[in-house]
Amino acid sequence: MTETPSRSAAVRPLGPDRWREAYDLFMAALHVPPTSDERWEAVRGLYLPERAYGAFEESELVGTIMSAPLEITLPGGATAQAAGISVAGVRNGSTRRGHLDRLVRRQILDLAAHGEVFAALRPSAAGLWHRWGVGPATRTTTVRVDRVRSGPRAAAADRRAKARGLSPHTDLGEVLRPIHRRIAAGRAGLVSRPDAWWSCWDPYAGAPHQVHAAVAGPADEPAGYASWYVEYQGGSDVAAARRVLHVLELFAATPTVALDLWVHLLHIELVEEIRASGRPLDEDVALLLTDPRAATVGPVLDELWLRIIDVPAALALRPWAPTAEESVVLEVVDDLVESNAGCYRIGSGGAQCVSAPPDLTCPVDQLAALYLGDRSPSRLVAAGRVIAHDPAAPARADRLFATGPVPWAGTMF
Repeated sequence: MTETPSRSAAVRPLGPDRWREAYDLFMAALHVPPTSDERWEAVRGLYLPERAYGAFEESELVGTIMSAPLEITLPGGATAQAAGISVAGVRNGSTRRGHLDRLVRRQILDLAAHGEVFAALRPSAAGLWHRWGVGPATRTTTVRVDRVRSGPRAAAADRRAKARGLSPHTDLGEVLRPIHRRIAAGRAGLVSRPDAWWSCWDPYAGAPHQVHAAVAGPADEPAGYASWYVEYQGGSDVAAARRVLHVLELFAATPTVALDLWVHLLHIELVEEIRASGRPLDEDVALLLTDPRAATVGPVLDELWLRIIDVPAALALRPWAPTAEESVVLEVVDDLVESNAGCYRIGSGGAQCVSAPPDLTCPVDQLAALYLGDRSPSRLVAAGRVIAHDPAAPARADRLFATGPVPWAGTMF
């Protein structure tokens, strides 16, 4: 890894004495006031030595970026460590001077030098990140159910008792954390939550109203949970207000457990609407209703973005669908991490670097969309994001890259 002297002088790792200053700089870039002492105590656990960087003009800190170790579930159910990139921003007044470019490049190259395979992020400004080989890898949507118009089908009602509501006095963080850890391998893209995550982004502590929860599965080892709160719209008058049930989280180890949790939510009385944002694209709640039109879905938004830092290692970590000895030669283009560039033969037996003419040419940011299964190779070829040199290659690649449920992270970080 080499950099010009001017660039290496402008970006350097930050010690613990500069972490809070860097975090406040990031918050200021988002037009948010400096963090309180209480909030900083919750955030500081995300910072680790050698993972936070600053950009400087002379001796003044003007930009920052950091990463925290996470685990992400891959197709096939295996998990792998990923660097969760966050707190990336440049001070207002110092933007458009190349600081963010230098910060991101330095961090990605350092992660590569330390043997990291993946970096993951949830960018606030999505259009910037393709230039560094980062691409959207999962998507989400919002589900709304008009409970005045429709209730659950009778067949769904039979599953009502499969989920159990928790006492209002339950410490949800204590009870639900281990369930989330156990079921994180149930779907590609799911991100584990270390203790520092819960301290910083506890989804229950910040809710505007009392949070309720239910669990499903065996009593001694639940396989899923849902949490929610009810908002009164139009005032606190019970007779006049419109009540909206907001689903905070719904995680399940299997589709059957997810079904049980949704049936539980659909049977909650005295609500006019159920609203669940950030849901996976294959969650078809309309099938549970007497009137499917009472469920509306949209918009679809990008969620987890992925930077594949070590392409050979990443290709070796996930399985490839068995396709009667079919294979495809995929050329990966990566202008930042040069060791990734090359051709890889992918087949049911694995992936190997080869010296062979490519069937498909794929920029590394587009490989992120393919890797977890969010997009098919043929769809990216049709959109001009991937180039097909063999007309039959996209169909073969579709079969090889095929996964089960659509990928979904379900977690902000």
